[in-house]
Amino acid sequence: MDNTTNASNSTTQSPPPQSSDEKLVAGLEDILKKQLRLMRTSRDKAAFDLAGQTTDFVNIIGQKEILKDDKFVTQRQNIQRLYKELTLATAERKLLVSSELKKIRKGKKSVGAYKNEIMPTHSNLL
Repeated sequence: MDNTTNASNSTTQSPPPQSSDEKLVAGLEDILKKQLRLMRTSRDKAAFDLAGQTTDFVNIIGQKEILKDDKFVTQRQNIQRLYKELTLATAERKLLVSSELKKIRKGKKSVGAYKNEIMPTHSNLL
């Protein structure tokens, strides 16, 4: 008995091709995931650089009202979750950057005060 199988006799089928609407929604999900990953790895500029692409996808999807279709319920929920996570990650990065800026400003004040103590002004020399 021959145990080899012919590929043409296979019962597996390739998945149906995605519609343009499915590609748009998948594209938005992918970009949001990339932005979130970038924000979580402190690559803020790269994440913000993707914002234009995100806006393009959102505008097209919104105009076509794609996510109102019941077949996109799961994707709509995923996109909402990703936006919430991205908003939180952005707020967290904003707090971190703000804290770092405060430290820098405090350090600059300290250096300025130290400099003034070490190097008196010309008026003190007269």
